[in-house]
Amino acid sequence: MIKLDSDGTFDLNYNGTLVYSNIFVPNFLPITTAKFGFGGRTGGLNENQWVDDLNITTTTGGLQLAVIQQPSDITVLANSPATLRLGVNSSDPFLSYQWFKKASGDPDFTAIAGATEATLVTSPLTVADSGTQYRASITGDSEVLSGTATVTVVEIVPPLTPTLSLNFDDGTLPAGTAVFGTAAVGTDGFLHLTEAVNDQNGTFTIEDLNVGQAVDSLYASFKLQLGPATPVPRTASASIGRPIFRMPSSVRRKKALAPA
Repeated sequence: MIKLDSDGTFDLNYNGTLVYSNIFVPNFLPITTAKFGFGGRTGGLNENQWVDDLNITTTTGGLQLAVIQQPSDITVLANSPATLRLGVNSSDPFLSYQWFKKASGDPDFTAIAGATEATLVTSPLTVADSGTQYRASITGDSEVLSGTATVTVVEIVPPLTPTLSLNFDDGTLPAGTAVFGTAAVGTDGFLHLTEAVNDQNGTFTIEDLNVGQAVDSLYASFKLQLGPATPVPRTASASIGRPIFRMPSSVRRKKALAPA
């Protein structure tokens, strides 16, 4: 069974098994003078390919407006905006959009003033905004409502006293560290992993900070200097603040007490 809907979605059922469901056909448009055909070929282990009990039902009309890219749930850092996007199966320039939001505990969605584009960029959010839901309505010849996306806001609090704190202001390689390949500390006070030159590969390593101890979590923050062949590339801050893996303390105690 093949089913193609007027919004460009496609379903395929073979011998009682659902193979595809609600798949969008790219660039789908209703057509005139449509013809239908079946084809088959054999080769190698040949078998019969016959058709019987054929039924076709068609409808006529224009493209039914539909959302083909739903807004997705997203997690952002506190004091950062969230960006939500959606896409539709129409390139009509006269489509209108309206985004709505519903904060945790609110009874219903309310329209967001000025949020009338396919992409929504919120104002900076706080932890209190975590759990807020967003959706949009799109209006053309008909109106369609998008799915709902939930925004989670997290706050990563840095430790008061880092185990290690480095800068490269004096132009020398700090003790307990090493560089390999093209990496080097520059006189400009930056660690250069590569330059804007083809086929560069640089690595910077730091010795074990907790000798003889099992490290079960980490927090790291650093500034990335990224850019093309410019004297001072742009700066972007980055941080890793949640444990990659934390073994429950009860398990750690059991492992420590287990006989060698």
